[in-house]
Amino acid sequence: LFSALLLVVLVDSKHCIELGKDTWRHGGGSFERDGTNWIEYDNEMNKKAVFKQTLDNGRQVLIADHDRGVSIVLQDGLAGINNDGGSQYEQLYRGSWSQGYDCT
Repeated sequence: LFSALLLVVLVDSKHCIELGKDTWRHGGGSFERDGTNWIEYDNEMNKKAVFKQTLDNGRQVLIADHDRGVSIVLQDGLAGINNDGGSQYEQLYRGSWSQGYDCT
């Protein structure tokens, strides 16, 4: 309980800044930003795939693996996948952004 209260105090401090959307987590692993690349990991942090970021509009991040013809949209609540080059995405995972704070 004390650590939770401390975190709330630190996060609400004027010296803390919210970090960007660098990690998107789901029940089976995560997508993590590394520059303009996004790496998909399983729960044991084994690398599954690497994607290039093609769009970030503040609500969604679009990443693609052009060699495999796959694109994935990450947004709060779900990730969708497209593997036919069209504009329709099927739900791939349920998950959310894992945002952090820098209070240095």
